[in-house]
Amino acid sequence: MSSAHIHLLLNHIPILGTIFALLLLLYGMVKRSDDVKRASLGAFLMTALLTIPVYLTGDGTAEIVQNLPGVSIDLIRRHDNAATITIVAIELLGAISLLSLWLSRRATEIKGWMTLAVLILALISSGLAVWTGGIGGQIRHTEVRASNESTLSGGRRLSTTLESNNQSEECAPRVSLQRRVKWRVFTAQGLARTV
Repeated sequence: MSSAHIHLLLNHIPILGTIFALLLLLYGMVKRSDDVKRASLGAFLMTALLTIPVYLTGDGTAEIVQNLPGVSIDLIRRHDNAATITIVAIELLGAISLLSLWLSRRATEIKGWMTLAVLILALISSGLAVWTGGIGGQIRHTEVRASNESTLSGGRRLSTTLESNNQSEECAPRVSLQRRVKWRVFTAQGLARTV
């Protein structure tokens, strides 16, 4: 199994793990349940541990995909930079979660400042994980890249044509012209409603 297989197998864990544990923490706060809060701290800790192999397999994966048609080296660099920021945040979240579990091991309740610190770090980490995953998804998923480019254009351009993008020409999906036109009309209508 190559680093790319491992990376693809585990790369959703930082996103889904932080979001799941964040929702669990919020539920524990609403229900005032220290057991649920402890479970969320454990989930943050497990997510932090499983994020390490995701990060460590990133460079090997980049080496494998960088020469494939349609892969942008710029996107790989952006994803790598985002991943570095994200792993620092998630590992800090895991460390604070472990500290909170250790400090509350004999207490009947988890201190409010611990819960607040974990909540703030969890919100930041979740956002960073989603951001990093979004950039990573654009590396091989041209449909994500195309919709992102049309969204970022600020309404100046209603859709991105893969034919005009020299870099994406080789990896353009093999769909009929009629289907592409329908998609562009659908995209134009959706953007027109939001503008």
